[in-house]
Amino acid sequence: MNRLIVACKRILHRKLYWCMLGILLVLTAIYSLLPAKSQSTEIRVAVCLEDQSSYAGQFRQELDASTSLYQFYYVQDSDAVIRDVQSGDAECGYVIPEYFFDGYISGTGIPKLLQYETNAGTLSPAICETVFLSIFKAASPQLLVDTVGDSSLSDELKSRMQEYMDSDTIFRMSSVTSGAYDYKENTYRIQLPVYECTCVLALFASLFGLMLFLQDKERGIYLALSGRRRSGILCSTLCAAILPIYLIGMLCNGITYGTATLLQITLVSVTAYLLSLVLSFFIKKSRTLAKLIPVLLLVAIAYFFVNYIL
Repeated sequence: MNRLIVACKRILHRKLYWCMLGILLVLTAIYSLLPAKSQSTEIRVAVCLEDQSSYAGQFRQELDASTSLYQFYYVQDSDAVIRDVQSGDAECGYVIPEYFFDGYISGTGIPKLLQYETNAGTLSPAICETVFLSIFKAASPQLLVDTVGDSSLSDELKSRMQEYMDSDTIFRMSSVTSGAYDYKENTYRIQLPVYECTCVLALFASLFGLMLFLQDKERGIYLALSGRRRSGILCSTLCAAILPIYLIGMLCNGITYGTATLLQITLVSVTAYLLSLVLSFFIKKSRTLAKLIPVLLLVAIAYFFVNYIL
């Protein structure tokens, strides 16, 4: 134990080691200070109603009464629709131009409904179904009357049509849910590579400890000691090099990720210790180790940070 304490004091006298600890502490502090962001499952759709007819009013009622997972909201003009779609506030947008329903019912199809979407949007086809269903419900009673061509039957036709639409005489639809869609609000933080830095620094700390041992050995400090005692000093030096990084890393990762990465950090730290122990059997010069350290660190950085990016 005394040997481990002495080795820790030697390690902690190195400015480079404090820089490594500082990296973890700074990343964790930044993570803690970053404001949490909210992410909703709500899918918003912008609608501009330029048509002021009674059919447009019925269309809006049908759209508001729909229990789909889309949240329709209304804006003043087409510019607002375009702006919201471009900014990502809306999945897509629709402009119902003036006299749209007159043209729809008469069969001219002029003016046409305008739909706005981005290349990144994937739900527009499904949203169209909800919009067109509401248009159909608003205009179909008048379309039926015009098709029959007898205005005296207008009320009876509309009433009979509504009965068919509300009943299951023609077809039946069953819903697995009841009521409106329940939107979820999720809170998240931007993830920083605290875990990845901890793993890389644990490896570097173990190699740093091995470097100090080899330098002391080259200065003849251990000449009078037996092989067993030198091995004990090597193990103590490696433990002393890894232990502070491990403890600070566990604290920082606990703050950042909870308990999700604590076992992995322990395994990586043990692996780094064993790797340096194995290298000590093959590398006898500090210069040789100095040439190998950048290669090992580059491999570790590439592995951990590629996984972080992916």
